[in-house]
Amino acid sequence: MLYGDNNNWFAAWAFWQLKIYGHEDVRIMDGGRKKWLAEGARSQHRQAGVPGEDLQGERPDLSLRAFLPEVQQASQAKSAALVDVRSPQEFTGEILAPPGLPETCQRGGHIPGAKSIPWGKNCNDDGTFKSLDELKALYGGAGHHRRPAGDRLLPHRRALEPHVVRAASTCSGSRT
Repeated sequence: MLYGDNNNWFAAWAFWQLKIYGHEDVRIMDGGRKKWLAEGARSQHRQAGVPGEDLQGERPDLSLRAFLPEVQQASQAKSAALVDVRSPQEFTGEILAPPGLPETCQRGGHIPGAKSIPWGKNCNDDGTFKSLDELKALYGGAGHHRRPAGDRLLPHRRALEPHVVRAASTCSGSRT
């Protein structure tokens, strides 16, 4: 199970990476650490003592990502909607990285034609993911949920839905 801060931003990235390499049973805790702590669940400040394990991934499923030539072609043909999930300040090029992160992008700004929908807009105030209807409204207003027939991409919530576990459920070990 994956969780994190910033509305599970990096947990979602880790989810994607694990899926690319063939790991089928990957889950994200809905609400992340923010909801966990808000519900008064325990936390600890020491190493958990879980033994390390070498994960053996499958050959990467490259259908789950787009490479530069595909993005350039789709952008030029206007055949796909590009969404930039970074902050508005990163989108405009005002800053090159979120405050506190040592790494930066090579150039400021965004890909021409991309729409700015910061990652946090996908989540409620408590850090849980918005419903599919809410996400359709968020992306639909900009035409982002319309895909060409046969396109392998799925809306964010539908792609994650079977893999999201509610924070309260993890306390009892049940899944919802």
